[in-house]
Amino acid sequence: MNRTVVMTLGFLLVFFGIQLNVVDSFVLTPRMTNFLSDQLADAPAIPNSVVSPSQQPGPFTQAGYSNGDPNTYRTPVSPRANRVIHPPGWIGWPIMFLGAVFFLNGVAIRK
Repeated sequence: MNRTVVMTLGFLLVFFGIQLNVVDSFVLTPRMTNFLSDQLADAPAIPNSVVSPSQQPGPFTQAGYSNGDPNTYRTPVSPRANRVIHPPGWIGWPIMFLGAVFFLNGVAIRK
């Protein structure tokens, strides 16, 4: 790695660690909250019934056009409450120290 890249990474980690020590909680936007809820939700269980290939959802079901079929449109997602993330109080210190190690390693790299 280049000396500048290592020093910059260390610098950013130090400031990120400081931010984690100063901030008590992070409030996500509604869009990010919906995204995380969709990604972290459990997959719905498929009942033990025979499904014809035309009814079986494929990998490109939502990517294509529906040709006016109302069953292919997704229902609008109801707005959820904003998710609040409370990082543990100790997490900023290791990140700051790791950033200091990267920064000092970048200083020690020869030009």
